[in-house]
Amino acid sequence: MIQWLIKTFKRIFGIRQEFCLVVEQFDDHLEAVYARVNNHKKKIKLVKRRKIKNFDKLRKPLAFIDRLVLALDSRHATTLESVVRLKRSKPQEIINEGELDHLVFRGLWEFLNRYRSWVGKKMGISDLDLVLADVQIREVNLGSHKVFNPTGFKGREVLFRFRATFVPRSMADLVSKFRSWASDLLVVENHSIVSLSIPEPTDFVVHLAETRTCVFASRPEERLYCKECLWGAKNIPRAIANTFSVDEDVAQAIVGRYLENGVSPKVARIVDALIRSEFRILLDMLNSIYNKRENFLVRPAIHFNFKSFVPRPEYLFSNNRLKSVDFANWALREGYSFVGSGKKYFSSPLHQGTVALLQHSYTDAHYDFVNRLLKRRVRWLVS
Repeated sequence: MIQWLIKTFKRIFGIRQEFCLVVEQFDDHLEAVYARVNNHKKKIKLVKRRKIKNFDKLRKPLAFIDRLVLALDSRHATTLESVVRLKRSKPQEIINEGELDHLVFRGLWEFLNRYRSWVGKKMGISDLDLVLADVQIREVNLGSHKVFNPTGFKGREVLFRFRATFVPRSMADLVSKFRSWASDLLVVENHSIVSLSIPEPTDFVVHLAETRTCVFASRPEERLYCKECLWGAKNIPRAIANTFSVDEDVAQAIVGRYLENGVSPKVARIVDALIRSEFRILLDMLNSIYNKRENFLVRPAIHFNFKSFVPRPEYLFSNNRLKSVDFANWALREGYSFVGSGKKYFSSPLHQGTVALLQHSYTDAHYDFVNRLLKRRVRWLVS
């Protein structure tokens, strides 16, 4: 009731600024980012960033939250996007609301039947232990024509592009708790939404973290998790530690000095060679994945999202094949500005994903009608 009153007050007085909370799950901790976002004036202000040990340590803010984005890692959530095509039994008849409702229902079950077992295997659990945290329709086509509402039109085939997020049943109580914190709760797989936020055509998006690398694939009709590689940012200081016979803390300090041009030319050459060697191992892993895939948007476009402090040989990113993700720069090009203390955080490569999570368009107002039909159908399915 209080949330409804606040939303009504903001709508009456034309207040377009949203107070957003983004909770990002990392390998060994969480980060909670409090921000104010005004998409009308294109301003993003970071209020506070907190590092938190686990979900039990996260407390509900006193302030009203308009939007809460719960961005889970790939072990605890799966967000995927895929197209479902449905043939109509009577293509010469006009689609009415009753038939559209039935088509949405058919499309939903075909989508769930296609991916439920795959999602369970991906997260290492039984498909009976999966919970649908969110689902929506992102695109509707009637034949070859994009439409916002097929009602009143004829056609042989209807296309729905579904986007859904699944979580293990063990996360359902957590999702329910967060749902009471905000006007809108969005549960997503962190890397998947960051991948979908890239405004350029890409075949793969590579997310580098401390201990592992997640790869996501994009095709015209399917965008989803591809594979996890056992390569992470820690591989580089580990290789340096082995070469110089020092521990990893000292090796990390050497990397820092190397990046500041604070080592001798001989040491710089050795470190540079080790970094190139480690990246060659990663690129070989990616090539083995890439060569098994077909029918991508453009060849060969691979975007890298550095979720950790990773020294990288810049020559690798000097061509059109490999690109480093820079959401802050894309936001600036779109006319956004980062206000106050947020500027230094959002310009950091470590927090590029936060920009994407704040900026990402989670809903499309054009498809409100079909999504109302969908929500009515999935009310008993969604956590």
